[in-house]
Amino acid sequence: MSINRWLLALLLTLLIIEVFGFASLRADGYSLQGVVAILSLPCLVCFFGLFLLDYIYCEFYTVMNPYVQEVEEMEWPFNPMYFTWLFNKDRRKWALYSTIIVTPLAIALGIVLSSFFIQERLSAGNLWWGFVTVALFMTFAAFCLYKGLFKPLMEP
Repeated sequence: MSINRWLLALLLTLLIIEVFGFASLRADGYSLQGVVAILSLPCLVCFFGLFLLDYIYCEFYTVMNPYVQEVEEMEWPFNPMYFTWLFNKDRRKWALYSTIIVTPLAIALGIVLSSFFIQERLSAGNLWWGFVTVALFMTFAAFCLYKGLFKPLMEP
């Protein structure tokens, strides 16, 4: 039942951000709520896309290198097979590490992609506070998705 509580919290937060954000769009420029609404969707899509890409990558390398399942201990720094090994040995830890790594990448990529939707009528202050708010939202979203979806699905 914990899956529903965390995902419901994330969906309600996203709904509030999007409804109030898009309702506050003005003709003379974007308000802070509008900037947050526009920046949050691409960031969330990028998070899911990068996490899925990481999952496919680890699954592919597991199939290509079956010896990884036999290795008992593996060091992390500068070892390209560490996440594939961790994917096979401890999926909860893999999901935690992947969430921590993917979140800043998704924020950066989402902001770059959202620049296609934002017009030139944007003040520097709104852009800065929109970025800060989206970074906080994405951290909350990553935490909710890890606790509510990834962690229960990855348990043995």
